[in-house]
Amino acid sequence: MMGILRLSQDLQPYAVSAHLGTLTQPATNIDTIDSLVIDGPSLVYHIFNRLLAYRASRSPVLDGGLPKYSEINQGFQYFLGDLEGCGVQIHHIFFDGGLPPSKHPLRLGRMEKVRVQLERYHMQHSLDPMIAARGEIQFEEALWNTPVMSTRKSTPPPPPFMVASVIEFLRASKWSQLVSVVLGEADSFCAEAARAGSAAVLTNDSDLAVHELGPNGSLALLGSIEKKSSGQGKGKTRLTILSLHPKAIADRLGVPSLVRFAFERDMDSSISTAMARERARDQSRLENLSAEFSEFAEQYMCLPSQTKPAAGFPLDDIDPRTAELIGSTADSPHIYLTPILEDPSRDSSWSYGSEIRQLVYSLLSWSRRPSRPMAVVEHARKGQRIASTTVSQFSRTQLEDQLRQMINTLEQAYTTHLETSHSPLDEDDRTSLLLNWYLLGANTVQHRLLALGKRPVRLSLLHDTIGLTKRRRGLPPRVTWDEIHFLGQVHAVLYSYRMLRQISEHVLRVKRQGQGQPRDPQTASSAEDGGGNPPRSTDSDRDSIQTLTQELSSKLKDMPPIADLFLSVSDLRSRFHSASD
Repeated sequence: MMGILRLSQDLQPYAVSAHLGTLTQPATNIDTIDSLVIDGPSLVYHIFNRLLAYRASRSPVLDGGLPKYSEINQGFQYFLGDLEGCGVQIHHIFFDGGLPPSKHPLRLGRMEKVRVQLERYHMQHSLDPMIAARGEIQFEEALWNTPVMSTRKSTPPPPPFMVASVIEFLRASKWSQLVSVVLGEADSFCAEAARAGSAAVLTNDSDLAVHELGPNGSLALLGSIEKKSSGQGKGKTRLTILSLHPKAIADRLGVPSLVRFAFERDMDSSISTAMARERARDQSRLENLSAEFSEFAEQYMCLPSQTKPAAGFPLDDIDPRTAELIGSTADSPHIYLTPILEDPSRDSSWSYGSEIRQLVYSLLSWSRRPSRPMAVVEHARKGQRIASTTVSQFSRTQLEDQLRQMINTLEQAYTTHLETSHSPLDEDDRTSLLLNWYLLGANTVQHRLLALGKRPVRLSLLHDTIGLTKRRRGLPPRVTWDEIHFLGQVHAVLYSYRMLRQISEHVLRVKRQGQGQPRDPQTASSAEDGGGNPPRSTDSDRDSIQTLTQELSSKLKDMPPIADLFLSVSDLRSRFHSASD
């Protein structure tokens, strides 16, 4: 977790118990929290860790222990239902749509941590993992009665698209109006909403206590939440949690605000709480460090623009990873491709789908006003480290050619033209559509391997991975690292297609809303279309590219949601075996 080292430990003694909600609560002097603003990523990871502990306690193997995207979505739904069942009013659920450049080193550090976790898991499970029989998750047991796992137990990294999956799921739920993917870091939006509504922020991030939450705003520490008997009869329960009241804590510390205290803690994580408090009280020290303090404090200020996002906010239907590209004003925006479940001793799965992502970046660059070069910096695993690769954009002529080629590829991939039907898909149609996407992803991997001069994947491996091989009776199905790695490559390709779908929809939406000013032909690049130059921008060029983008978007619109598309080896086998039985 990104944050100020040791701040959580400093604040822990000041945490007080509180009840969540107004229903089934006994008459006591304990605080009651009845309004919440939810830090979306914190809750996603909380749900995942609970489900992981539940699965791992029942199965020690790879496919048996890692929660599915659909299960994480259901767990999130169950948790929100429990909150509302206790009388909690949920005001907002915020998700980051991009983090500031200052977080770049920390984000690379977090990616490295995932890489090491994957490497350690692979070393400790070098033999082919067996698939354990899995029953349905009992969410009451998983979320409220399962002990947190020991950090020493080796587990795979979290599914890389789980935050995006929850957002997509919430967008189709009764909580859709509460969800916002915000342009930037969600912390300031959470703080402003809590201050305006005298609410608590449900989070695992103690740094939010440093923000201005107002006299009645507070933090509800997600890791401490518990469900207990209410004492009001059999089956009656209540939710309890530890909360932090920043204004009250600052008063007890004798400092004007927690910003001063957090600044000293950030300056030196080795000093004691008492020393940090004394330094925070020293006005002369603050004057000597005024420049450093101003830079630190700025990130915790609620800026006038950081209020409740307007309806129809343009990032609402965009994954955070893609939203960061859209929101970036840099000539070289960065994208962080977290390691996928794969064999870490082989090439990165993100090596595949790179040509699709280059089309994504070029299309986004074409849509911007005014025209300017844009080379995206991708960060991904490369061997035993996280490395960066700069991806330049296509020229205008190349962009048109690539759009036509992509449309042709998608037309050939559809064995059934489901995009022409306006009726809901039945189960056979959904299975056929899923198979089409996996065959397209596998074919893209094969072409990339051949282009790199590598040996293509055996047809038998493809069949075994996605379940096209007839199941052998009496033998427990096995999952090999070969299959896991191949699936990771296919998933990287499929996610690249998802990025293409979202960017093409975004570009067309921007056009419809009339955002941005037309490019001035006088300022357009006059460079030759030799590659790596920004697309030029005459009206006829824009019309041609826009028409192609509309056609491309129509070919991608039936792409299944994350929870239905990004399945494990065992789930794919089950899905396609069931369809063929």
